Formats: sequence, structure tokens, C-alpha cells
Amino acid sequence: MIPITLPFVTFLGDAKSNSKITWNDSYSTIRSDGKQLETYKSASVAVEADYFIAINMIFEVLKIIYFIVFYALIMPILYNISCFCNC
Repeated sequence: MIPITLPFVTFLGDAKSNSKITWNDSYSTIRSDGKQLETYKSASVAVEADYFIAINMIFEVLKIIYFIVFYALIMPILYNISCFCNC
């Protein structure tokens, strides 16, 4: 998670072979207290800061069990001005 106290963060991937951030949680992933994560809390990356930029990045969720695909949130953006280039 990128907190609100860290504005102007940039994720810069390699232009030739895109960089990946992969996560495998979904809404049905069980937390330590025995409850499900829910969709919002299953994000691979969470951005709470202003002026976030991602360039040449791939954000993905890999959660497949027995050919069933589970829903998950890739990236919630909560504040102002975000830019995604070649993502």
C-alpha cells in the first residue's frame, strides 16, 4: 500500500519486458481471524497517495483453483491524479 503520506510515487517498469506485480488473494481468501478478505481488501496494490504514476507495469491477480477464477481487486485508487502509461 502506498499511504497518503507518500505523494509523487512512480512505478517504472522495464520498457522491453514489462515488470509484473502479481498477487494471489481474492475476495474468498481467509484472513487470520477466519473471515473472508472481501473484494476491496484483496488488492494487489493499493494507492492512497496523490500523483501516482505507473509506467510499463503489469498488475495481475493469479487465483485459479480447479479452473475456477476468483474475483479480486487489482488496484484501488483513492486520491487525486493518477497516471498509467503502457500498463
